[in-house]
Amino acid sequence: MKSTWVKRAILAVLFIMATVSVVQGINNGMDHPGDFMWKAFRNVMYQRTWGETYIPFTFWMFFPLGLFPETFARTLWIFINIVCTAVSAWALRKTFFRSMEQMEYVALMLIMISGAAWRTNLSNGQYGLPAIAFFFLSVYFTERGKDLPAGLFLALSIYKYQLIVPVAVYYFFKKQYKTIAVAAGVLLLSLIATSIWLGSIYDATIKPLLISQNIGLGDAGDVDIESLLGLGDYIIPLFLIGIALLMMFAYLLRWRKDDLLFVSIGFFVAWALAYNRVYNFFPLIIPLGYSYAKMKSEDLVRIRFYRIEFIGLFLLTASFFWLRTISLEVGVTAERILFYPVFALLLIDLFYYHRLQVSR
Repeated sequence: MKSTWVKRAILAVLFIMATVSVVQGINNGMDHPGDFMWKAFRNVMYQRTWGETYIPFTFWMFFPLGLFPETFARTLWIFINIVCTAVSAWALRKTFFRSMEQMEYVALMLIMISGAAWRTNLSNGQYGLPAIAFFFLSVYFTERGKDLPAGLFLALSIYKYQLIVPVAVYYFFKKQYKTIAVAAGVLLLSLIATSIWLGSIYDATIKPLLISQNIGLGDAGDVDIESLLGLGDYIIPLFLIGIALLMMFAYLLRWRKDDLLFVSIGFFVAWALAYNRVYNFFPLIIPLGYSYAKMKSEDLVRIRFYRIEFIGLFLLTASFFWLRTISLEVGVTAERILFYPVFALLLIDLFYYHRLQVSR
C-alpha cells in the first residue's frame, strides 16, 4: 500500500511537470518557432524551389503546411507534434513496452514530456516527433507481419536520417527485408515525384546536403564526436562505419531477442556519430525503460550491473531533460561526462549477453 502511494505521488509530480512543459512548449512554439520552415514550405509549394538542409524527397509530407497562413500553420504543427507524441506512446506500449506495468509506463512517458528535449521540439518548431512516431508505427506493423504499412512508415521516418538511419538497422536485426524493400520503393517514387516538382534531381538530393555541409555547424551539437573532438572532416566516414558495424552486429546477433537493447544502441550510435542537439534526445526514455525493466527482472548475479546501467541512464536523462533547464552550462557538462560511459555500459550489456548465449 505504501509503495502504491509513493508511485502515485511521483506520478502526480511528473504530471504537473509535464503539464507545465506542454504549456511552455505551446506558448514558445506560437511566439517564435525558429526552426519551423513555413517560408520554405511556401516557396516549394508556390515557386517550386527548396533551399533547406532537409532532403526534399524524404520531407515532402510537410510541404502542404505552406498552403496555410503562418499562424494557422504554426498551430497545426504544434497539434501534429502532440498527436505524434500520443501515437509514439501508443505504439511503444503495443511493442517494446507491452510488458511494463501501466503506472511505470505512464511515468516513463511523463518523464519524456516534462523534459527540455521533448519541449524544445514544440518550442523551436522542430521535426523529430513525427519521425519517431512514424518509426514506431513501422515497428508496430512489422510485428504484425504487415510489410506494406511498415515499409511506408519506415520511409516516412527517414527524413530525420541522422537520428533514424542507425536505429533502422533494427530491420536487418529482425530480418525484415520485405519492409526494407517497400521503404526503398516508396523513397524511389518520392524521389521521382519530388524531382519532377522541383525540376531537378540535383535539387531533390545533392543540393540540400551541400547546404547542410556549408552551414558549418561546428561545435553546436551536444555530445557527438564532431562537436567534442573537432572531427568534422571525418564525420561522414565515421557515420557510415558506425552503420556498417551495426549491420554486422545485426547479422551476427540475428538470433537474439534483445530488440529494445539493439534499438537503444542504435540511438546512441546516432547521437555519437551525427549532429544532434537537445531536441533529438527525447528518445532517451527508450534505453531508460529498457534498463529499468532489466533491473527489475534479472537475477541477483546480474542485477548489480543493471542498477549501475539504470543509474547512469537516469542521470544522463535528467541532465538532458531537467538539469540543463536549471543551468545550461552544468547540464551540457554533465551530458558530455556521462554520455560515453553510459554508451559503453550498453555495449557491455550487448556483448555480455552474446557471450552468455554462446556459452549455453
